[in-house]
Amino acid sequence: MKRILVFGLSHEKGGMEALIMNYYRALDKKNIQFDFVTYNYPPYCEQEIDALGGRCFVIPGRHKSYIANKLALNNIFKSHASEYCAIWYNCCMAIDITALIMARRFKIPVRIIHSHNSEPMMGTVSKILHNINKKNIYRYANKFWACSQNAADFMFNKKTEVTLINNAIDVTRYKYDENTRNEMRTSLGISSPDTFVCGHVGRFHYQKNHPFLIEIFAWIQKIRPDSILLLAGAGDDNTIRKLVEEKNLTQKVQFLGQRDDVEKVMQAMDAFILPSLFEGLPFVIIEAQCAGLPTYTGTEVVSKDAQLTPNLHFISTEKSAEEWAKEIILQSKNIKRTDSSEIIRQAGFDINSEVLKFPSLFNC
Repeated sequence: MKRILVFGLSHEKGGMEALIMNYYRALDKKNIQFDFVTYNYPPYCEQEIDALGGRCFVIPGRHKSYIANKLALNNIFKSHASEYCAIWYNCCMAIDITALIMARRFKIPVRIIHSHNSEPMMGTVSKILHNINKKNIYRYANKFWACSQNAADFMFNKKTEVTLINNAIDVTRYKYDENTRNEMRTSLGISSPDTFVCGHVGRFHYQKNHPFLIEIFAWIQKIRPDSILLLAGAGDDNTIRKLVEEKNLTQKVQFLGQRDDVEKVMQAMDAFILPSLFEGLPFVIIEAQCAGLPTYTGTEVVSKDAQLTPNLHFISTEKSAEEWAKEIILQSKNIKRTDSSEIIRQAGFDINSEVLKFPSLFNC
């Protein structure tokens, strides 16, 4: 059995975490096993990882203690490097590539850096570090992956041979089902079948542009007073709660927190809205389309590679919240929900098919 050392999980569930765990769950553990390095906190799925035979190394984050972080990381490689044939380093920015540097120093043969985003997520210092490390990653990594061409362009130079890794999902979980829709709407207190349910899934981070989402929904409310908004995701939502109160939308917006049944929550929705400031190829876009859910996102933000079904609609980020609201309502009027899972499978986003490629991609 080959073991891979994986970076990229956090204590909260996000798109990158979902991708890693989807592939991990689907892997044949008799042939490949993952171990994980996380910072400050165990990953949200630690118990599941343990049950599947993986290990979690929790070390101090570099913001908590730079020296302690480097010492702990060095100890992991010193003690365990010989057990691994590959390192899979998942990141949104190349702020810290110490893991790749150590992987080369300790002679782990396959060293993968996987880009998951298309724009900087943090401040000036992080951008400077990212730009410096972008030039140096070729000294330490020898395989280059990305979730989309946009994410590849952001992280790597044009001459780099990049492997695009589809953000694959278990399509059977997300396929549209009328009974599940009705049950979930009932459980969420949505009594009328005519209620227009808007939704969003994503952690509360400025990247996801929640303030603009609330502006859009405020306009939807003016046009469709029978509408509600479901917000699922981890993170600090206090600022958005205050904004919702200021707009007198408290009774119309449900904060669902981190959910392990996103596939069911999506069944309850009538429109999925993702007005992010930047993305790679959003995991939730694939999930929403598989659920047959009308989905709306920024023309200049999300890769056109994300359009797998006619349910995905692009709206210019230069348009106002009012214009977004009117287009969402217009496009959603005559849409009949259907099972789109086979389209997603044929497009190469079914985890059970895509995971079969992994052993050859790791090449170790």
